[in-house]
Order: sequence, then structure tokens, then C-alpha cells
Amino acid sequence: MDFISNYYSDGKSPRRVSCKKQNLIGCIVRVGFSLLCVVLMVMGISMLVMFYASLNVLGVILRTNFNHRLRYPSALVPIWFEISDDLNFNNWLSPLKSASLTLFLVPLLQGMLGSVLICHPKLWLSIAIGFAGVIAIVVQSINFVHLYYLSGTTHQTAMRELKQVIQESYEVLPGNPESAALNAVMIMGECCGIEGPDDFLSVKLSVNFTVGVNPFENVSLPTWMDLEYAIPSPNVTYFATFKHPPACCSASIYRVLDEQVRFEQAAMCASNFHSEYLITQGCYSHYFDTYIKMAFRAGFLTSIVIGILWTISGLLTPYVVEDIVLD
Repeated sequence: MDFISNYYSDGKSPRRVSCKKQNLIGCIVRVGFSLLCVVLMVMGISMLVMFYASLNVLGVILRTNFNHRLRYPSALVPIWFEISDDLNFNNWLSPLKSASLTLFLVPLLQGMLGSVLICHPKLWLSIAIGFAGVIAIVVQSINFVHLYYLSGTTHQTAMRELKQVIQESYEVLPGNPESAALNAVMIMGECCGIEGPDDFLSVKLSVNFTVGVNPFENVSLPTWMDLEYAIPSPNVTYFATFKHPPACCSASIYRVLDEQVRFEQAAMCASNFHSEYLITQGCYSHYFDTYIKMAFRAGFLTSIVIGILWTISGLLTPYVVEDIVLD
């Protein structure tokens, strides 16, 4: 009875390896090791592509996930028309990128090293697989602990750089891509800034509306975008310097249908550090704890289990190959 066949070269020509019934254990180890190598390489490549793609299409992700039918932002919270499709945080999250890159590269390199052993089942390569497996598990464990807790230097550096972007770029009106993206993130997650409202203490948050003028009248929105912005009454001239962005106020404000009430509530909340509508949780911890932390944990446990099986089967491969019948 034949099972899955494989190939390897002895330096002369490829030879077909048939899995006969008496060599079932050897074939299972060999085929299993081959599959683990493929899985590791796919894991490394897919995680790397997903990570960088998500950074490069951040604008699309925000626009896709922002449910504009349930939230009607005030004119004080420009969002949609300012978010660029190619908005990315590549230059802002370099510390996090560097640390995450290790998690992606380790399984990729493991799979490539295992592929060499499959083609050339040598004892010294098998020993190298064993050492590599142990080192990979240690490196991934250290890196996981480093990335899993926000107190780590990687997260602290990333938060510091993101807060610097806020202090250099954020403005209430007329807004810019960075401000619009942060507004969308804060309203969707009901969070404020990177670590909290204090991130905006050194940011000038002034707004000035002319009587009866829609601040977005020169902006052409797509026909499919049925977004409503609450603007101040035509009888009111509005000027203020806020304590924090209106987007830091509870999303419940932006579900009010009355435009004037919605505008006034957002303005009052943004003017008062002690408003009942002010959200104090930072967006970095909110999104990390809600989405990323669980993914990190699942990915780490999966890679560790696969890594252990890969190491064991790699060490056994040269021994089981000797018992395989060659055609």
C-alpha cells in the first residue's frame, strides 16, 4: 500500500521515495515534518503581509469600519472627507514594527531550514534543527512577553512617538488626514488620545465658525456618503479653545439627531475637563486589549506548539529515512 511520496537527492539524481506499509511511521514523520515546514513558512509570510498591509491601507480600514449610519458627527469632528486611502502609520510605529518582525521571521526561517533537511536528510542538519527549534522557542517567548504587556519598552516607545504626532499635527478645524483618522479611531473605540485626554494638554484646540457658514461647503462628498454633520445655528458666531478634542466625548452625543443639540453637547463636553461625557481611556490600551492582545496570544501558542512538533520531527527525520524503501 502506497502513501504520499516525496523526493530527495543523493547528489546524483532525484529518487522516488515510496511509503510502504512497513515504513509507515517513518513516512508519517517525514510527511508531517514537510507539512509543518510549509505551515511555518505560510504563517510567517501571511502575518508579515497582513501587518504591513494593514498599516498601508489604514485609511480604507477606518472608512470601512466607521458606521456612519449610527453616528452623526458634529462639524467639530471632521472625519470622512479628510481620511486618505493610503494613510499609514509606518513612520510612527517603527519600534512596534521591529519587535513584531521577529515574530514573523522566526517561523519563516524555521520552515526554510526544515525544507533543506527534507531535501538533504543529514545528521548535522538534524542537530541544527534541534538547536534552532530551542532558540526559536526562547526568542519567541521573550518577544511575546515583551509585546504582550504595555509596560514594555516597545509599547512605551510607540506610544511616545504617536503622542508626538498628536502634538505636532492634531487640529480640530479644518482638520488633516492624521486628525481625521484619530477622530474616527476615538469615536469608534470610545477612547481618547493615545493614553488619555492629557495627550492634548500642549495642543492648541481652537475653533472659529463664521455666522451661517457651513465649514464643509467647499467639500464635495461622494453621493453614497449620507453622512450628516451638525453645524451651529445660522444665528450664532462660535469661537472656542477646547480642553480636549470633541471626539473624546462619548459616542452617545453623536447619536443625537437634533443637529443643534448635538453640536452644543459636543462643544460643552470639549470645553470641560470634568464633563460627564468625557472619555478618559486611551485608545492604545483599548484597541490593544480588545483586539491585538488576543491575536498575539493565539499566534504565540500556535507557533510554540508547531515549533515543538517541528523540532521533534526534525530530529527524527534522518533516522526514519534509513528505513524507507527506495524504488
